[in-house]
Amino acid sequence: TRRPSSPYRRVGFAGLDSPFNENPSVFQWSPVSSFIQISQDMTKEVDLLPTSHSTTYAIDASSANKEKRTGVENYAFQLIEAMKKMPLLEGERVVLFSPTPLSGVLAILPTGWESHVLSWKLPRGWMQGRVSWELFRHRPNVLFVPSQGLPRFFFGTPTMTTIHDVAFRRVASLYDPA
Repeated sequence: TRRPSSPYRRVGFAGLDSPFNENPSVFQWSPVSSFIQISQDMTKEVDLLPTSHSTTYAIDASSANKEKRTGVENYAFQLIEAMKKMPLLEGERVVLFSPTPLSGVLAILPTGWESHVLSWKLPRGWMQGRVSWELFRHRPNVLFVPSQGLPRFFFGTPTMTTIHDVAFRRVASLYDPA
């Protein structure tokens, strides 16, 4: 299997025999440490995170902020809660994007963390429209989307996401090719 060529470190799929994994039989994955490690690798390898000024990590908290959470929403919630326990370095800050104010324990933010409510009047398109606009106006150093969907435009912002299901790759015959 041919490995993709890119200056970015690839994160493997837990439990899958994937070309992204160095050694699938001993592969261990932690979403929190992966996010932090990828961010650090970006600094080392391609200098995307300049160290001379503050670093802003933006995280989509829209799924984690739902009152009734299913698998993806619960994953996003647990991941953000675990990240909140990790200390930030001097000059680092984390901004949680959501279309509504954060609620419950998600709203309790440690030092260096803040919430930005990105209002959007339309019933659809918050990620593609409003988050894209926010990336244009206030570019974070990195955007992390732990749920599904990505902004339409990134405006040069390095973006990471979580792939929750690769069944469409494994059993392509079950899915519409469109």
